[in-house]
Amino acid sequence: VNDFINKLNMVKGRYKNSKIIVFGDFNLRREEFKIKVESKLGNSFKYHYSELTNAFTRCRVTCYNDCEKSYLDYFITYGLVDTHFDIAKPIGKSDHYSLKCFVSKKENGLPTRFRC
Repeated sequence: VNDFINKLNMVKGRYKNSKIIVFGDFNLRREEFKIKVESKLGNSFKYHYSELTNAFTRCRVTCYNDCEKSYLDYFITYGLVDTHFDIAKPIGKSDHYSLKCFVSKKENGLPTRFRC
């Protein structure tokens, strides 16, 4: 975790005024994520996850055909204000649910029209 935090701070420092989106399976439950990541990166970053106690991003089927639910996946953004976060169904047979982070058109920096 410390290597990740150092690299993310290096990217932030090297590419000033850039927008950053990081996502993935951190293998940390929400309380651990708050202690090990949020507290060290500080409030210049925005952390995207559900605060609902029954929310989960992974449903691992046990040998008893039960669902072992856990919350391990997160988005971290920097330099973005107008964002929305959502958890969707898994893709294919994955036991991880899909995370969606919506960024407004005015902030995403992409042209509104593309030519192919």
